[in-house]
Amino acid sequence: IKYISQTINVYTKTKMRKISKSEQQVVFWHEVVHGILEEIKPKLSNDERFVQSFAEHLVNVFKSARF
Repeated sequence: IKYISQTINVYTKTKMRKISKSEQQVVFWHEVVHGILEEIKPKLSNDERFVQSFAEHLVNVFKSARF
């Protein structure tokens, strides 16, 4: 995440392997959670376990949402 330019870049592959779409989604939402928390609760933004868990829950909500 780049706070100044307000962008999130998610890699699609590393030197070792290709990153799956579902992993990319979790990484994207993980960084979104960091960005939101940085605005409202900076100390919580540094809690990687919390941020990761929150991001994983967000992905599950978005995948299962029906309108």
